[in-house]
Amino acid sequence: HTEEVYAVVNLPEGDFPGMDAIAQQGEELCTAEFEGFVGLSYEVSVLELALYPPEEEIWLAGDRLLVCVVSDPAGETTGTLADANR
Repeated sequence: HTEEVYAVVNLPEGDFPGMDAIAQQGEELCTAEFEGFVGLSYEVSVLELALYPPEEEIWLAGDRLLVCVVSDPAGETTGTLADANR
């Protein structure tokens, strides 16, 4: 696989704050969850993270889920990246 979900975070209720604000908050949340999954902080890991925030249409429908994924820039992986420590 090319990406692995390592966290799903429910963002707080409220008016849609805009994609930039969600992306900034999402990056902070996904970075905070990264070390607990991979075993190293994002800053020192060779792995990459990406996030999939709820778009405005989805937000307005009540879905506040932010999905955090990890991938290996070297290519596809087999198995999990949990505790990869790299």
